Amino acid sequence: MRLDNINKTYHNKLNDVHVLKDLNFTLNTVGLTFIIGKSGSGKTTLLNILAGRDHDYTGTMILDGNVEYVEQEYNLMESLSVFDNLFMLCKDKKMIDLKLKQFGLFEHKDKKVKK
Repeated sequence: MRLDNINKTYHNKLNDVHVLKDLNFTLNTVGLTFIIGKSGSGKTTLLNILAGRDHDYTGTMILDGNVEYVEQEYNLMESLSVFDNLFMLCKDKKMIDLKLKQFGLFEHKDKKVKK
């Protein structure tokens, strides 16, 4: 499998978010491949493109078979902020802030999880 110059942009009311920028790589047909990165870095977007679930991108993808993956179950309340979702599980505000900072999500704590 090969990807050449893959670009993906999400358009929302406020701005455009360019999540994949000129992505190029080749995947072996055997073995395991790990996709790692911060929240919001485009991991799920990339998986959706590889699995054929998302066709709204530019660039070229050459497949040598099928790509399947198991999605994570979030069970989050979309109408609540990131912080409020976590507060339902843990009433320690300092601990929540610490964990959000550890995972690079502190700047998003007041955003709705859907965003």
